[in-house]
Amino acid sequence: MGRIDDVEAFATQSQVLLLVHEQTGVPMEVSLAWLPFERDALGRAETISVAGVDIPVATAQDLIIYKTIAWRDRDRHDVEALLRLHRSDVDLDYIRARVAEFAEAIEEPELVAELDALVARVDGES
Repeated sequence: MGRIDDVEAFATQSQVLLLVHEQTGVPMEVSLAWLPFERDALGRAETISVAGVDIPVATAQDLIIYKTIAWRDRDRHDVEALLRLHRSDVDLDYIRARVAEFAEAIEEPELVAELDALVARVDGES
């Protein structure tokens, strides 16, 4: 079931399908891949089992990229938490390169510096 009135129009515009699982009420965001990065991220996705259903989920590294591009307060908090949990497992050079590509495309070059500042803060706490 859609979480908003015109779920199809929103998905067409944003490439994100906002749903809610009817039986549990759990909100879901399904990203509709259309960029090469997104297709590659789907190929790297890890499968988890939720209530007996296998679901592909983005890797921590790809989530950091997605969330840095969105960069709302919630996303900054999530990136910080992901870095604390997975810092030794992610390729920061790869993340920076992808974020720089997206940042240039959306004309927000400051995203790379803001990500670097957050990484430095997390690294400084270790």
